[in-house]
This record gives sequence, structure tokens and C-alpha cells, in this order.
Amino acid sequence: METLTPARRYVHMSVRLPLSLKEALRSEAAIRGLNVNSLIEMVLTKFTTYDIIAEYNSSVQMNASLFKNLLNRASQEDMKNMGRALGPVIVKQAFDFLGYSHDMNIITERYFKPVGSFSGWYKFNTIYHDQRQILLFSHEYGLNWSSFLAEYVSGVVRSMGGTIQRAEVADSLVTVNV
Repeated sequence: METLTPARRYVHMSVRLPLSLKEALRSEAAIRGLNVNSLIEMVLTKFTTYDIIAEYNSSVQMNASLFKNLLNRASQEDMKNMGRALGPVIVKQAFDFLGYSHDMNIITERYFKPVGSFSGWYKFNTIYHDQRQILLFSHEYGLNWSSFLAEYVSGVVRSMGGTIQRAEVADSLVTVNV
């Protein structure tokens, strides 16, 4: 199995910032163990990928403890049903509105990766095996969340014209072969 990572190209840019913002960026970068450029790249990446989808879908940020508590109160069947109902609708509507292609690579780059990086829903990876793409979603929320994610992701892929070969669910991992 091999993971493909696209080459990144960079350009030099100058921007004018208030001194207070420059100092805030320096301070936050130091706290995170980053240089200022890396922090700015991270913030702009989040803004141009995840935030666009999250704002369109009226996403709500939630404390992880509250989220886990809510998940524990729902049945596995309820979570599957929610995933089935929401997966085909939420992402497709956002992609249609934003003019994004329904190509699987675009879905991966514009949805699964940013949501995995910024939402707290899961950690995402994609691998290729025998010319098939395998989507991996790891998380710490248990079987109910895995059940939701498997149905949600399958619904997203199908609504965009893709096919699911197999979806596997475990306590903290969902694997979807497309």
C-alpha cells in the first residue's frame, strides 16, 4: 500500500498587518512550537477549506466531553440512520453551491481531509491499494460514532456519483473502500 502526497509549491507574499496581530501570531506560534509562517499557513488552510464548508452547513462546534456524552445516549441504530440521512445531503449541497467538482479526489481534498484536520470528528488518511482508494477514519468516540461515520461517508460518496466496495466498522476506526 502506498500513500500519495501531492507536491506543494510556494510563493512569496507580503501582507500588511496591525502590529498587535503580528505580536499575537508570534506568541501563538511560539506556544504551538511553530514558526509564524507555518501558523499563518495553517490558519489560511483552515479558512479556505474547512471553514467554507462549515459555514455553509451551519456547523456547530462542541466540547468533546459533551459530544461523547451525547453519543453514549444514542443507540447505534439511531446513529446509523442519522448517517444515512445526512451523508447524501450535507456535502453534496455544499459542493453544488460552492461549485466544487464531484470527483473523488476533490471530495477527499475539499471535504474529508479538512474535516479530519479541523473538526475533531476524526483523523483522516487515504491510501491506494490495487488501484482502489481506501478511506481511513480514526477517532476516539466509540462504536456509535463509527456506525454514524460509515453510513455518513458512504452516503457522501454515493451522492457524488461514487461507489462503495466495502465499509468496515470498528470501535475507533472506519475503513471505506471506494
